[in-house]
Amino acid sequence: MKPTHLVLVDNDEYNIAVLDGIARKMNLDLTVINSRDDCDPKMRANDIDIIILNIKLMSEECNEIIRTIQDGRTKPILPMIILTPTNRVSEAIRTYGIYTIDVVYEPVKTEILQLKLRMLLDLIAAEHRLAEQVRQLQSLDELNKKMRRKIQEIALFDDLTGIPNRRHLNQELHKYCRHAHRDKEPLSVLMVDLDNFKGFNDYHGHIAGDHALTDVARTIVSCCRRPLDFVGRYGGEEFLVLLPKTDHNGAMEIAKAILEGVWKMGIPHCPKCGFQYLSVSIGLVTNVPSTSLQSEQLIDWADQAMYEAKRNGRNQIHTYQNADNSL
Repeated sequence: MKPTHLVLVDNDEYNIAVLDGIARKMNLDLTVINSRDDCDPKMRANDIDIIILNIKLMSEECNEIIRTIQDGRTKPILPMIILTPTNRVSEAIRTYGIYTIDVVYEPVKTEILQLKLRMLLDLIAAEHRLAEQVRQLQSLDELNKKMRRKIQEIALFDDLTGIPNRRHLNQELHKYCRHAHRDKEPLSVLMVDLDNFKGFNDYHGHIAGDHALTDVARTIVSCCRRPLDFVGRYGGEEFLVLLPKTDHNGAMEIAKAILEGVWKMGIPHCPKCGFQYLSVSIGLVTNVPSTSLQSEQLIDWADQAMYEAKRNGRNQIHTYQNADNSL
């Protein structure tokens, strides 16, 4: 069996040395790309298993490297680990979210990066096993249908919380924007983010963190009762709520219900995190999408409003002011 092909897009000597040591220890085939000139057009994109990208190299040249590799692939997913300072996580996910599998904070710690790679290799191995099963079932039409449904479920739903994932959210938001523009109806978006969740995880442990995320997801879903209300996990500890045909006042009522519902769950926070219980900050935006307004703009507005809620003290709702929230 051929070694896993790992590509590092980075020019940091320390990071390169760390990855070289890990590659030798884990029997990985490492290629380092410092710039576009190192991106060999003959490099077989389908043979690349994992990319590790340092966000400090984020530039049009870096984007071109990623596009060059992705365009040469027939495989649908390009597994990527982002190396980033903690204050640039949102920027990294917005730019490379369609590819990102995991994030490692700088300065890079060998043990953490090695653990992330082992988890990703297990995922790739599982995908290979699933692909082999699919090939074995080609002649069985009914089983093929079940497998396709299962694969679609994996692709569209978050495996931890069971609610729609980012890919599914993006699909629905594009659709909701089209319908809102056509019908001249308001569309509201809520960005819900757990407050000081890193501190919660550090104090209570990641298993407790996973349970908390699942419980918060259930609470958010329970606050959105209409058939077209759509809740998904946007990434990490962020959730996105899509509220079609909902004006600002209606969206505010749902946001308040979520804020209070999470607090009333009474999940103890860490002693140094500022609040007795786990809480959320919520960004709200309401708009009638125009032909020029992209769905990504609504997410960005909701994201800005959410961060304003955090700057104002957390455990609160903030409305993005430049959108048409008079609706």
